[in-house]
Formats: sequence, structure tokens, C-alpha cells
Amino acid sequence: MSSRTTTKVAAPERRKVGLVASGKINMLAPYIILLVLLLIWAAKFPGLFVGSPGALSSLNLWIPTAMTLALAATAQTLVVQSGGIDLSIGGVMSLTAAIFVTRGWSSLAECIMWFVICVVVGALCGAFNGVIVAYLKLESFVVTLATWSILSGIALLLVPIPGGDVPEWFTKSFSDKPLVLSWGVFLFIGLILFAIWFRRIRLGISIRALGSDRTGAFLSGVPIRRTTVTTFMLSGALAALAGLYLAWKTGTAASDMGDPYILWSIAAVVIGGTSLAGGKGGIGGSLVGTLIVTIIAPIIFAFGLPDFLKALVIGLILIIAVVSSAALDAYARRTR
Repeated sequence: MSSRTTTKVAAPERRKVGLVASGKINMLAPYIILLVLLLIWAAKFPGLFVGSPGALSSLNLWIPTAMTLALAATAQTLVVQSGGIDLSIGGVMSLTAAIFVTRGWSSLAECIMWFVICVVVGALCGAFNGVIVAYLKLESFVVTLATWSILSGIALLLVPIPGGDVPEWFTKSFSDKPLVLSWGVFLFIGLILFAIWFRRIRLGISIRALGSDRTGAFLSGVPIRRTTVTTFMLSGALAALAGLYLAWKTGTAASDMGDPYILWSIAAVVIGGTSLAGGKGGIGGSLVGTLIVTIIAPIIFAFGLPDFLKALVIGLILIIAVVSSAALDAYARRTR
């Protein structure tokens, strides 16, 4: 008589994954920082946020102010997520703004025509970067640094001195408030919706996969070269939109008007939780990072502190964001 031996196989142990191990704390950090800054600001000036007039005035003032950087940071986010960096954003902004304000257009139809042309120019500049990076396998830092210099030189040729020739109705329209809110607020809401949509589509997923693990993305069927070119092309188009928005706001252009937004866009991206190594973060976090960078200056002014503290505070936040992100990632790897 044979006896049967039953062997019980233990089920795999399920480990609880906390906020740190899952990486969600990195995503929440910029929102917490923004909330703290808003509370500090509200403590000094409660009228800015309490009541309809105060809240609307704050939105119509600070969101349009942040919009140029929001567009530049969105452009930068796409490239950084893919594992690269785009220094040509400043050159694209300056060039497209210079083209737009020096064409001597006067009607709405001509305005729309040159608007589209400038966006296409920005997209082509980005595609040029992408082709060199993808097919010649050069570092994006070097490629976009060179492109930035070339585009700035062309912008200088178009506008040797700051200025422009745009109709008065065009610059006045920037201050219009359809449905009580300014155009900048509606555009910022549009960027938020774009961030939600882009994160879910195939291209957005492919860009994150490319930055996270290029070999793994290739084995998963992601077209590496095409995705790289498309990423830079979108970055160029968004940078062009940033330059056009700045031209709309100021009515002028300058050969270096986009240069400050190169470093500020990287700051907004990093503060927003996107890793410079690629693969992590998103446009939503960069928009929060943009708001953080934007409101630090008025908070410092509200408390009567020296202006130099703005750069100091942003630098400290950057260091904290980078160090804490690296520490939390290391902890998450050990606990998985």
C-alpha cells in the first residue's frame, strides 16, 4: 500500500508597499511644497485667497505671469523624461518671437498665419535636434547647446535691438478677461488637461519607457529613433508657443529673451519631481514646480526680504528636491 505525500507550496509573501517604496512620496512632494508656500503667503495677505474678488485677482495676476515658464517647463519635461535635456528652448523662444513681431502683419488672419508658421519653425528646430541625437547618437546637451547658439544668432539678426511691430489691438488683447478669467488662466487649464491626456497616450508612455530603460523599451517594441525625434519636435513646438506667449505679453522681442527660461525650466522640472536621469515624473509636476518658482518672488517681497533671496530659496529647494529624491529612490530599492 503506497502512501501519498502532499507537499504544500507556500504562497508568495505579499509585502506592503508604502508611499516611499512605491515612489508616490516623490510625486506628492511638489504639491506639499506649493501648499506650504501658499499658506505662508495667505498668512501675510489673507485677502489674496479669501473671497471671490481676492481669489480671482490672484489667479488673473500670477497664473498669466507663470504661463511662459509653464510652457517652457512642459517642453523641457518631455525631453528630460526621455533621458535627455534641451538647452535650445531659449533659442527657439527668441527666434519665434523675433519672427512673429517683425513681419509687419496687421489683421487677425495674418496673425494666425504667422502664429502657425512660428510653431512649425519651432517644431522643425526640435526635429533637427532629435534627428542628430537619434541618428548620430550625440549627447543632447551638446547638440542643443549648439542649436541654442545658432538660433540666438539668427534672432539677433532679426532684432539687433529689442523691439517689434505688432498692432495695438494684439497687445491689448492680452489683458482681456473672457468669463472673468484672463486668457493666461484658460491656457494654464489647457496645459493641465494636456498633461492628463499626454500621460495616458502611447507616446507619453513610450517617452517614459525610453528614459527609464532604453534597452527594455527597444525590446518592448518602442521605436527609439522615431520617439526621440518626436519628443524633440514637440519640445520645439512648445518652446515656440512659450516665445509667442511672451511676445503677446510684451509686444516685443529680443535675441536673448528666451535665455533665462532655460535654467528656470530645468528648475521647475526638477522641483516638480521629474528625474534628470529620465523615466520619472511628468508635466503635471512641472506645472506645480512652475508655480513654486513663480510665487517665491512675491512671497519674499511681501515679507520685505532682499531680492537675492529668491535665487537662494529656489536653489535650496532644488538641492532638497534632488537629494531627497535620490535618498527616497535608494530606500525604495532596498525595501522592494
